[in-house]
Amino acid sequence: MINFRRPDPSQNDPGSIEYADHYVSTHVSASDEFTYKAGYLEFLLIDALFDQYTMLDVGCGTGGYYRLLRNYRHITGLDFSPHMINAAKQLKADQGRERVDFVCGRFDEFEPGQKRYDVVRCTVVGWYEPWSMASLEKVYGLLNEHGVAIFCATPPDSLVKWLKYLLVGGWTKIISRKKARTMLSKAGLKQLCAIEHSHAVLIFAQK
Repeated sequence: MINFRRPDPSQNDPGSIEYADHYVSTHVSASDEFTYKAGYLEFLLIDALFDQYTMLDVGCGTGGYYRLLRNYRHITGLDFSPHMINAAKQLKADQGRERVDFVCGRFDEFEPGQKRYDVVRCTVVGWYEPWSMASLEKVYGLLNEHGVAIFCATPPDSLVKWLKYLLVGGWTKIISRKKARTMLSKAGLKQLCAIEHSHAVLIFAQK
């Protein structure tokens, strides 16, 4: 049986090489292009609104969805899994993709020096990791003036989620929309809009 163990930064589990290879295949041979694009609406929106932008993509995986982008100046893909980064570099070479770099490391340890970005996609916050002021403030510091950040939120929209939110709100990825806006504001970020997905909500915020 093939080991398709998915990476999980919350458990410091880099996943399996087989999963990384499988993940590449989902970007190379998408059977339904419309459905594929619908899964990456945040990238299509950023690419439509920005021109010659720089982006830090935290939790980039193999970066296969970069094939949808046209208007970027440079993308830095960051992922803690060496298997995903190795696969990303190979996919980049196979596709002849330019102006993209991949870095293996954790977001909380990432130090770009004086470099700042027009866009920071940090959906690991709220998906793999709970919302925290430390993460939000770090994103704020990585953005250019008027730069845009993208986060993930799972509102407590069911009884089970509400119980998790009320009982273990500090340790869970479940977060109310009001609390998300409050935390963003404290970090110096203003919520612009939110896009509903079947599994979560993508929140766009501006510096």
